[in-house]
Amino acid sequence: MDNSELSTIILNETLLMKEHVRNNPDEIAELLNDNFIEFTSSGKQYNYSFGDTFGANNSTIEMEDESVKTIVLNDETVLLLYVAIKKNLDGSCNRSRRSSVWNKINGKWKLVFHQGTNIEG
Repeated sequence: MDNSELSTIILNETLLMKEHVRNNPDEIAELLNDNFIEFTSSGKQYNYSFGDTFGANNSTIEMEDESVKTIVLNDETVLLLYVAIKKNLDGSCNRSRRSSVWNKINGKWKLVFHQGTNIEG
């Protein structure tokens, strides 16, 4: 797998952090697999349904560049690991460890699984 494909996966992950994408069901559908599952940092399970949006989250989320790690599981599956920083409107910040599984389906990279775990302190 070449670096351009890994860069595409990282770019797609960062797009899912952007409010304009999170509010657009068509853009979300381009990035998420139909069977996408997420375990949220609060411990809840979310199952994607076509047409879902993620709405305003009153914060910005960024990926810590130095924390990004890609693990190629096979030619069509990549595990992406990173630390996210969530900057809230009140000036506070939360950090979480994130893991995402991306599959190449019909030539497009789709997110099939995501988990976020809060980092205390």
